[in-house]
Amino acid sequence: MTPEPVVRPRGDAFDAAVETLAVAYLDDPLVSWLFPEPTSRLRFQRGFIRFLLAAGEAELETTAAGAAVALWLTVEANGEFTGLTADELTALHASFGPAAHRLAELGGEFTRRHPHGERHLYLPLIGVLPEARGQGHGSLLLRHRLAGSSLPAYLEASTGRGVALYARHGFVPLGDPIHLPGGPDCHPMWRPAP
Repeated sequence: MTPEPVVRPRGDAFDAAVETLAVAYLDDPLVSWLFPEPTSRLRFQRGFIRFLLAAGEAELETTAAGAAVALWLTVEANGEFTGLTADELTALHASFGPAAHRLAELGGEFTRRHPHGERHLYLPLIGVLPEARGQGHGSLLLRHRLAGSSLPAYLEASTGRGVALYARHGFVPLGDPIHLPGGPDCHPMWRPAP
């Protein structure tokens, strides 16, 4: 059996990929901490994904059948990747209502720990639909992007299962976990350039 291809979605497929990624994160401990109200979590997660997609060199990749999606950003050596103005960021935070404080806290901690000094790939989100987990979709997306890049890569894993997956793909811990008050620990991980 040949592996399922990885594609960059366009048009309606792009919107479907955003939805898949939002749904895949509904039970994630970090997203549950960020957006504790289950009835609004999907709406807020969609908005957060759209925010990341507006942040400079952002790309979505998905398995052809659409069961898994990765969102990659290219980060410059100075650590900048956002293309949003200060007014746009203020409006974004306002749109998240009660979650804005936690989102700002998370953003501050992640920014403080994010590596600087070397251009790299950043994987803020990779998700697999619940019914397709454990079937290799996440590994397929990781292999595809990492094999086609000469850049190092960085991410924050929010689960032990994620830490194990990323370790199998060459990521190593980058310092101590990030502790969020009342939330999960997130594990910064780095994959050196090949």
